Amino acid sequence: MNKTGNSTQLSLLDSAASDGCGAGGRNIGIGEGTVAPCHESAPTRAHDGSASGVSARPSLREMVIHGGDLTLPMPTLEELKKFLTEYYLHSRFLGRDGPVWGNNYSDIVTNSTLESLDKYGISCVSMYDCNRGRVVWFDRSLTVLNPDEAPAQIQKHPGNLTHIYGQSI
Repeated sequence: MNKTGNSTQLSLLDSAASDGCGAGGRNIGIGEGTVAPCHESAPTRAHDGSASGVSARPSLREMVIHGGDLTLPMPTLEELKKFLTEYYLHSRFLGRDGPVWGNNYSDIVTNSTLESLDKYGISCVSMYDCNRGRVVWFDRSLTVLNPDEAPAQIQKHPGNLTHIYGQSI
């Protein structure tokens, strides 16, 4: 880095320059000794504020691929069922408790979700099942991991096929 006055500048070396490493005339847009100013900006930092380049919390994509934080405490069956009731369409969760799907269908879904949280540390309510009209990912602490996605309009009471998608027309 060359310092000139108050501004910091970076000297670019042309690989096409006759330094024995490149062939002449390849990078005609960059001349030998060309100077590019450096931008005055904050240092690049990871999400945890360190300059390590590694985020303290993995992204949702990384958690879906590699699993969530297995050190978080597991929710109780009752807490998880209450959480799932909040995000599932009634017709896809509590509304299925009965003779057709089984008297304890919602308990079976809750137990399956609890097993997923135990094994992977992360689970979701699918877009098809969710009353928000989108996938809702959550971890063992029942924290929604993608809250910044805009929720769809929610139709509280099923009345037509649009309630499947959590939207009303």
